[in-house]
Amino acid sequence: MEIKSKFQQLFRLESIVPLVVFRVAFGLISAIAAIRFWAKGWIEELYLKPGFHFHYQGFGWINVPDANVLYALFVLKILFAFFIAAGFLYRISTLGFFLIFTYIELLDKTLYLNHNYLVCLLAFYLIFLPAQKLYSIDVLLGWCEEKAEVANIYLLVIKIQLALVYFFAGLAKINPDWLFSGQPLAIWLKTKSTLPFLGELFKLEMTAIVMSWTALLFDLLIPFLLFNKKTVKTAYGILVIFHIFTAVLFPIGMFPWIMIFSTLIFFDFKKFQIPSRASKPAAGFQIKTAHLLLILMLTVQLIFPMRSLMYRNNSTWYEAGFRFSWKVMKVEKTGSIDFICFDPLQNKKWLVSPREHLSPLQEMQMSYQPDMILEFASFLKSRHKNDIEIYADSWVSMNGRNPQRFIKENIDLSKINRRTSSNTWIYDLQQTPHPQ
Repeated sequence: MEIKSKFQQLFRLESIVPLVVFRVAFGLISAIAAIRFWAKGWIEELYLKPGFHFHYQGFGWINVPDANVLYALFVLKILFAFFIAAGFLYRISTLGFFLIFTYIELLDKTLYLNHNYLVCLLAFYLIFLPAQKLYSIDVLLGWCEEKAEVANIYLLVIKIQLALVYFFAGLAKINPDWLFSGQPLAIWLKTKSTLPFLGELFKLEMTAIVMSWTALLFDLLIPFLLFNKKTVKTAYGILVIFHIFTAVLFPIGMFPWIMIFSTLIFFDFKKFQIPSRASKPAAGFQIKTAHLLLILMLTVQLIFPMRSLMYRNNSTWYEAGFRFSWKVMKVEKTGSIDFICFDPLQNKKWLVSPREHLSPLQEMQMSYQPDMILEFASFLKSRHKNDIEIYADSWVSMNGRNPQRFIKENIDLSKINRRTSSNTWIYDLQQTPHPQ
């Protein structure tokens, strides 16, 4: 009976206002982010200029469209984001925004960011959430029924997703580099040593360790504090201070603002509630297809980030299971790589620098990510009629360690299957001490 009672809590009626606040915040932040991306010239620089783009596995058929089409997609994305905020043509707008945003994100794996992945997920959830049922143009025009309350699951799906981002980010920080060496924060803080007042403090090794532990505790505890009605206000105040501080110190884009405004959903906003016209269900509850789909999505989000546990030790070094797992600000890696091509038929060897084909950002990202290295090696092989061999002179540094050779120099990369590779062609991380 207790399990049934807990399950029924998912479907009890709650005020719709927090969901409406989330809808407005999500739409406005998404529109601002897209306008910012356009204003900085990144559409041209990151999508149109490079002659080669890295693909996600299974999405090699998605390519950058013509410039006019790409700019038109950004216009639509911005319009749909504003429409979501206003609750106008809500179902069309949420579906359109999700499809366009996801399509653009799939154009180049180089541009993966945790918060962009989060936006994809939240946009998908919104398609099924009745967030337009109050304070929306759709209600004003009579296109949908006004509701003061919705099933609790519609609020929980967003709350739990946001909580998982923090919690998995915290779990990822439980490693020796973060806890005992203050890495990679120590590297990043040293670049801020010229700041007034705090600059000298950032030079101290202990500062990075204290801040690392603080960030770890914040990520692990903030979800539980937000869910507790007695601590939600204090938790939100801490959250705002934490994210503004990180936004000032580190170039992490829109992530702090997405989290600051998305977590408003944890408040009840009693001042904005309207009297409920809905009749309370006398007994039982109704499970809809949308409910089951949302529960399934949350289950996947609970399991999928843990897949890195299946890989070899120190999966961060191999980038195994790194994407889509909320490993936020966990690592600082730098690398350099050149490719050696060998034609056995002509007994000819030559060196290829990635910068001949890639943008600086693409080259930097590829230099320490195995799947991208293999994809670029496949690209080089495809440019030659003869069956050439591809080798790499690759060096990587992780969290301030001295650079070490990354790819085994006697391995022909063109013969490695990207889908089944076990990363045995990569040297293990040398656990050398961090430079003081």
